[in-house]
Amino acid sequence: MPRWIVDHQNLEPWLAHTVVAGWWPTTYHLIGTMYMGATGTGGLLELTRSLGANPHDEYIVQVFKCDCYGLPNPQDAYYEKSYDTKERALEGHREVVRLLSAGKLKLKRIRRDF
Repeated sequence: MPRWIVDHQNLEPWLAHTVVAGWWPTTYHLIGTMYMGATGTGGLLELTRSLGANPHDEYIVQVFKCDCYGLPNPQDAYYEKSYDTKERALEGHREVVRLLSAGKLKLKRIRRDF
């Protein structure tokens, strides 16, 4: 059981944004769901279509270690899963919060170098 769970309002670019505090004083996790789609207008979409690529919508649920205010280090994700619809992504977000709160979500660092 976590000490507390806070669901924040949808802060751009997040569709859902939840901070879960563990029992250890410095243990906080941010679960964020973000739209990474390819619909709309813009130069990048036009470029991918001109190259023959078939862009599709993508929603990503990620877990980061963060501070008590929910500020993560974006280079150190510990969980990531993509979905093709907004509804599935939000359902996946709720499931990740539930599993992390119950201590049943296995977290493994996903190192990114950008």
